[in-house]
Amino acid sequence: MDVFDDGGSAYTSTNLIPAEKVLFQPADGVVGATHWFPVSRAYDYVGGDQRVNLRDTVVWYTPQNDGKTLKIEAEAIALPLTEEARVYVVDAGV
Repeated sequence: MDVFDDGGSAYTSTNLIPAEKVLFQPADGVVGATHWFPVSRAYDYVGGDQRVNLRDTVVWYTPQNDGKTLKIEAEAIALPLTEEARVYVVDAGV
């Protein structure tokens, strides 16, 4: 694992030894599902035709510089939920 020293590009490589429990994930890498929720805060922030909902990701723009520049922003809420039957936890006991 790389630990960043000063918040920049300098880092120290170190090895980690598990002290308690270790989680193994399946070979296909899928441990559950991610659920997406619509964002209502962005709808309160921007009104009218300046916003659009794309698969529960709200995208909106704000004109700046007398309309010569558009600042585009997006917001989404994602909640990953693991399925207990797809992961395996081992007590390393170190």
